[in-house]
Amino acid sequence: MKKLTFLTALLALLVAMPAPVMADDDNDDKKAKKEKKAKEKKPIVWEMPALTGVESIDNYLKDVDELYNKFEAYRQSVPFYEVRQIKNTETGEIITAVVDKDGNIRSAGMAFMQYTEAVLTLTNLALEATNIGVGMTTASTALATSSVTLITKFGLRAPKTYGNAIKVGGQLIAECGRVAKEMIANFNAQKKSIRAYKNNFEETTGQLKDPSVDPATIEDLNIGEAAILEKSTEEITAGFAAATKESEAAGDVDFDNI
Repeated sequence: MKKLTFLTALLALLVAMPAPVMADDDNDDKKAKKEKKAKEKKPIVWEMPALTGVESIDNYLKDVDELYNKFEAYRQSVPFYEVRQIKNTETGEIITAVVDKDGNIRSAGMAFMQYTEAVLTLTNLALEATNIGVGMTTASTALATSSVTLITKFGLRAPKTYGNAIKVGGQLIAECGRVAKEMIANFNAQKKSIRAYKNNFEETTGQLKDPSVDPATIEDLNIGEAAILEKSTEEITAGFAAATKESEAAGDVDFDNI
């Protein structure tokens, strides 16, 4: 066999190299396009169409619409609480308290119970979404067998219109279930944070039960990255007084077993 010269070997190497490099570039391009497409994903828009008179289709559409309205109403109304540090603008003292989304001091017991109730409500909504999803197949089958009836009643585009409504309904059900599970995870994390607060701080003053402890090291408290709020002595005193009344109204709360 003829021996390869250095130039011949170099040419062979250069010919061989581009293939895997190009493949990696292609993979990177595909990955980038996929990520861009995911970011550009359009929001799901639900519009309840007119009822068809076909029971299986109408029941499915009504169930989807009811779930959507209940979920949106609850998602927008459910309260949000977190544990935050508060700096007294007059004394410089830093305390810790449970606050709402507006930064108002709230009762740890009340917030804990509301989160517990929220997790239960969202769990039921997620289960409801799963149950409604079963009806999608029945509605699709009914659509296929009722096309003539729908065309006669609503026009030639009716099968496509209702087919799209059934499809969007399925997407909406899946999205409600996904968001519900995400909210449940967040609320459970917040419950742990409130429990950690209750175990380590005096709820009427926001001061540590053990002054030697660094709040940032308390497991589940999650106050390390949150900005410190600022309030006057009067605001802090009034806040804890209102929180105490909320605690009295909430009654005994089992922080450890719920």
